[in-house]
Amino acid sequence: MRSVFAPRLLAAIGTGLLVASSAQAVVWQWNFTKGQAGSYGRNDAGGTVESIVSTYNDANKRLTFDVLFSGPNNAGGAPATNGFWLVLNDGPNPKNNPGELAIFYFDASKVFDSDPLNNAVVMTTYEYNGRNDNSSWNNGDGDGTANEAGDFNGLIYGKNESGLYINNISATTEAGGTRRRMTFDINAAAIVGRSPAYPQAGTTWHGTGFDDQLGIWFHPAQIFNATYQSSGRGKITNLSVSGEGWIDGEFFRTVPTPGSAAMLGLGALLVTRRRR
Repeated sequence: MRSVFAPRLLAAIGTGLLVASSAQAVVWQWNFTKGQAGSYGRNDAGGTVESIVSTYNDANKRLTFDVLFSGPNNAGGAPATNGFWLVLNDGPNPKNNPGELAIFYFDASKVFDSDPLNNAVVMTTYEYNGRNDNSSWNNGDGDGTANEAGDFNGLIYGKNESGLYINNISATTEAGGTRRRMTFDINAAAIVGRSPAYPQAGTTWHGTGFDDQLGIWFHPAQIFNATYQSSGRGKITNLSVSGEGWIDGEFFRTVPTPGSAAMLGLGALLVTRRRR
C-alpha cells in the first residue's frame, strides 16, 4: 500500500505546487543601455538616454519605469530633459496604433526650475490616439481636431487623480549635476482593465505593460511646458514642447526577475516530472 500511496501523494503535492506556481506573479524586467543592439530608432536631442529599467507584474499590473539621462546628443554638458511622453506594449512598435494603449505624460519641469514653492512632478495619463505627435491629451479620437468636447473622454487620470494609481514618482539630479533620473511606480490595473472611449474595430485594448517582449514609443523633451486644469480632474490644457528626442522600438527581450524565474523553473520541473 505504501508503494502505491507515496507516488500518488507526491503527484498530488506536485500538482498543487504547479497550480500555485502558475498563479504566482511573473515580474518581467526590461534593461536598456545606451548603445544596446536591437530593432529601434533613437534620437538624443531631448537628452541622452543612458539607461532604462522597467518592470511589470503580470498579476497585479504594477508597472515601474526608471530612466537616466545625461546631456543632449552625447555632447557632455549639463542634462536638460524636463519631461517625456511614453507608450508601452508587449512587443510591436506602439506608434500608429489607436484604441489600444495608454500614454503617460511625465512633467518634471517644475523640479528643475529652482522654484521651491512649485517643485512637484506631475504625470497625467490618456488614451493614445495613434498619432505620431503629442496630441493625445487634446485629441483623443485622433481625427486631427483638438479640444473637442468629446476628446475629454480620452483622459484616464489627470493631475488631481495621481493618488488613484501612482505609488511613487520622482525626478532627481545625480552625479554632481551631470545626470537626471526620472521614475514612476504605478498600479496599472484600472488602465489595463479600461473600456476605451475610442475603441477601434479589429483591435483589443491592452492599456500598458509587457511580458517576455516589449515595444516602446518614448519621447523625452528639453522643453516640457504644460498647464493643467486647476479644478476637476486636472487635465492638460496646453502643452508646449521642443528639443525632442525619441526611442521607438519593438520586440525588445525582457527577463523574469529572479523570484519569478525560480517559480517558472519550478513549474517547468514539475511538468517534466509528472510526464516521466
